[in-house]
Amino acid sequence: MMRFASASIQQILFSHFKDEFYLKFFNRTTRPIFEDILDARQLIKYQRLISESIRFIYYFYTTVRGDQTLGEEFARIVQISSTRKSIPSFFQRFLLALCYSFESRLLCLIHFCIKNALANIIKRSNYDYEIETKGYIDLIWDSLNGLNQTLFFFHGTYYDLWKRLIGIRYLSTIATNEESDLHHNTKSVKLIAYLTLISTCLTFISKFVSLNESIRKNHRIIIDRSRLRSRQEGHQSLNQCTLCLDGVMKPTLLLCGHVFCWDCIVDWLDHQEECPLCHATVEPTRVVFLNNY
Repeated sequence: MMRFASASIQQILFSHFKDEFYLKFFNRTTRPIFEDILDARQLIKYQRLISESIRFIYYFYTTVRGDQTLGEEFARIVQISSTRKSIPSFFQRFLLALCYSFESRLLCLIHFCIKNALANIIKRSNYDYEIETKGYIDLIWDSLNGLNQTLFFFHGTYYDLWKRLIGIRYLSTIATNEESDLHHNTKSVKLIAYLTLISTCLTFISKFVSLNESIRKNHRIIIDRSRLRSRQEGHQSLNQCTLCLDGVMKPTLLLCGHVFCWDCIVDWLDHQEECPLCHATVEPTRVVFLNNY
């Protein structure tokens, strides 16, 4: 009996790389148009947004409308829901187009929310969690993508992590009498799966160690800067006259050890013969003018 089987690993890979080829082609062919409209600085500034918009338009006029992408048409596969009983809903297709097109912005949004949540929980508003949150989010996302590809080479269902999360898989439009050999995990495909898993683990360990080292360095820099700022503030306070609240001019020492401007302390002692800070008795004739202070 003729029936439609799940898309093979080869078909899904062909579809993915064909779509990426066309997206690069569209970016390349539309670039001269934007070069005529925008100057060089604006083109650099909006290049990311332009690329994301082109990607979204591509998936809007194919996936969101319920049609095949050029890659899917080339590989002869169609999207179905994870239950294999219906096509994906409009919401699933639209969400997939958004995630495909604006993935980096979604990760930035997650990073922003987590950073603010940590700041509110720990109540350390003077510390920025930029490196920690962004670094760990990127690390976790890359690792999940690697694990997802490993599962793909083992089971041949979801090559893309977004499709796994949203629940969209592929069905081959090639009718067969029995399951094709391409749908079975051959030794070469299993070897690729194991190599992908090893690569993902090694990359995770390497990036994790590098990230922690970067965080430690960042902490040391923050502590050093804080100490330097404290020393500078302390040094500044030592060289500040408490009477005029300005830098000490013509420094004058009292016997109690406090230093003031000559004009300030002389004027003070004309009215009160005591130290302005500790109120120790001071004789006007026993103040010491400091040279090279």
